[in-house]
Amino acid sequence: MNNIFELIENHKNQLANHSFCQRLRNAENPDKSIFNFVPHMTFFVLGFRDLLEYLRVPFPSNPVEFMLNEHCSEDSDHWLWFLQDLEKLQLSAQAWGGHRIADAMELIWAPQNAAIRRQIYDIVVLINHCKNAQEKLIVVECLEAAFAAFIESLNVLTKRLGIYHQLVYFGEHHYDKESEHTMGSWLESDVPKKQKSQQAKNVIRYPVMEQMVDDIFGGFETMFSCWEKAMGKTTEPLALASRN
Repeated sequence: MNNIFELIENHKNQLANHSFCQRLRNAENPDKSIFNFVPHMTFFVLGFRDLLEYLRVPFPSNPVEFMLNEHCSEDSDHWLWFLQDLEKLQLSAQAWGGHRIADAMELIWAPQNAAIRRQIYDIVVLINHCKNAQEKLIVVECLEAAFAAFIESLNVLTKRLGIYHQLVYFGEHHYDKESEHTMGSWLESDVPKKQKSQQAKNVIRYPVMEQMVDDIFGGFETMFSCWEKAMGKTTEPLALASRN
């Protein structure tokens, strides 16, 4: 089982070195356009809410299934945090493709963003191929590791801009909540790894899951490239909206 952990961790490190993440970390004097990738995240963030339902076990009967369902419940409202930050960031009409709602819909479903939508569809297929909760937890760990690669890079930017504590999905609140998960992370330390290795013993199809891990992270690499292309197209100064 440790080879699965190592594979996920290696992919996470590789994803953190993607040029998109590097731009987030290395932007010295960014303006508001640095966040122009956010509208392009919409399909994935909202689709992630549905992924949690595909992962959930309808009638859990053992500790692993209950643990999986608990994790899904803990993540179920994160898409609402994303919507809150959309209001706070007040991105330009250009970032959304225009002033009309139809422009935003066209942006989200544009051919150039097909890889973002494809990632959700592909992960649904992979979840349906999982034979048990242990295998689904490997999918969860891939999703958590990919998010960590992104948010840890974004944290450098939001702290530099002084907005880390103001943002919910893209800031301190989300990051802290992830670290408080009941399930924890399989990548945190050797103890969780040993515990989950024991839970997964004799029930994980290792070659199948290794290929699944590769496929999931391959999709994230392509998706990050889509997000990167959307960055830096305006020169509007950064100013967060205040909620009354």
